[in-house]
Amino acid sequence: MRFSISLRDINKTTLINNTIRKYHFNEDDKELLSAVYEHILDSIEPYAIYRINHRTTGLKYIDESQTAVCAITLGGVMDEILEGYKQESLLEEAYMADCLAGELLLRMYDIFNQEYSKFHRRYVNRYVFVGDAIPLDRMQLILDDIYDNCPPEDREIMANDCGVLIPSKSVVFYALLTDNPKQICAGICASCGRSDCEQGRLEAHEDSKPTVMLNYGIQRIFSNLKEVPNG
Repeated sequence: MRFSISLRDINKTTLINNTIRKYHFNEDDKELLSAVYEHILDSIEPYAIYRINHRTTGLKYIDESQTAVCAITLGGVMDEILEGYKQESLLEEAYMADCLAGELLLRMYDIFNQEYSKFHRRYVNRYVFVGDAIPLDRMQLILDDIYDNCPPEDREIMANDCGVLIPSKSVVFYALLTDNPKQICAGICASCGRSDCEQGRLEAHEDSKPTVMLNYGIQRIFSNLKEVPNG
């Protein structure tokens, strides 16, 4: 199933401020960031596509769970925006657009979770990204599963032999599902308040460490970060 995702309800001020803090922009950059942000929102057509998982992955905790295999993307226009800025030698705008695209894609996890629950009354309990436990060279096979019998020429997301996705601002993952709304996954362990999540315990670092390393799924969103500060 494919459905469009609207990003217009995101609090623009909060997103811009978070981008300034996370990527070390200055307050003087806010006006240009805002202009780039509006350009992005006016141009992109973000969406999600998923299919109830019928294939086995070889991973017991996936195969024995209620699972959907999913892809979310900002679409090919986002790549065109980035390339357009670069061709015009607007490198600052290109960097801003890349950072903002990452923030928007990050927020699509939560929107996907909300929308999925409307269709199926189930919630994402855990995200399992291709590139972590599942090898990257299986990316195209997983996309084949998502698109089912759709001809390759009609598909909007593709992968090369190394698992690199086109469009670039796209993420593929398995969503482990739950009927309990109190077990909804926040998507990123560093920002999640749940204490009952096994994934959080698996990925948690010692309290003495100042940063949390990002897994592959989050690194796919951010091309400029390898770790994110706690808090």
